[in-house]
Amino acid sequence: MDHRIGNQSTQSHASVWRAAIAPLKTWFQSHLELAVMSSAFAAMTLAYIVVFQIAREEGLFTSISAGLRNIGAILPIAVFVRFCVRGPLRQLRFPSKVLAHIVLACFVSLAWYTLVLFLRNWSFDWMQSGLELTPFSEKASFWHLYQGLVVYAAIVAASYAFLLRSEIAALHQKPASSAPYQTTQRGSLFVKSGDEIIHLAHHDVTHVSANNETVIVHTRQRRFRSRRKIRDLERQLQAFGFVRLHRSHLINIAMVQSAEPTGDGRLTVHMINNTSLVSSRAGAKRFRDCVSV
Repeated sequence: MDHRIGNQSTQSHASVWRAAIAPLKTWFQSHLELAVMSSAFAAMTLAYIVVFQIAREEGLFTSISAGLRNIGAILPIAVFVRFCVRGPLRQLRFPSKVLAHIVLACFVSLAWYTLVLFLRNWSFDWMQSGLELTPFSEKASFWHLYQGLVVYAAIVAASYAFLLRSEIAALHQKPASSAPYQTTQRGSLFVKSGDEIIHLAHHDVTHVSANNETVIVHTRQRRFRSRRKIRDLERQLQAFGFVRLHRSHLINIAMVQSAEPTGDGRLTVHMINNTSLVSSRAGAKRFRDCVSV
């Protein structure tokens, strides 16, 4: 009897503990990026303090102040970098994006160095007494600039990782208001092969692609040219499980083998005939709205 009472008491305490930490767990899961970034910067601050204590052999307050200066200078820059990764840089194509990252990395490294230098020489009465910047030694300057490049790379990697995580979550989330396309209907599509007019069933078509004025209808084994415009085919085929993935691609949902995010709001869709197609951002949204996971 006493044993059962003890077990019930333990279970009761465990339930109370789980209920107490549930809001914290929920907040952490919904703010994972903020929690991870905050933990990373806290760890960096502690590392700076330890390094300054060992290397300079100064007082603890001086080491803490130096560590906070370095981290305080990078925080607004980190927010700016995250904004760029999730905003303007997402609109760029790959070569332009690489060049933009190189330029931005150099800017961040120099900006961090300048801010730390300012905070190092700053005092409360600087407006009256003036501000004279004493530079770091040559070795320390190069080391700090190198740190800026490394920290920039880490912030960008983390930003892309969390961006990809959110896109994967959106891809696997079942839409509440949209029903999947029905592909059980039958219909006809006529295409040309030389002088021959060929009848295709809609369920035999994997996708339709457009290149300038040329429209190609793809099946698993063959390709056929069509004189119709892709937007006209879209109107005809959308009732049979086809979705506009890109202004140049119209795909049959039933012929999709898999899809994966590219990290910039687009998707790479792999068709059953071993063809891979890259969507637009609007096409990725249409695809997500049409599938049920």
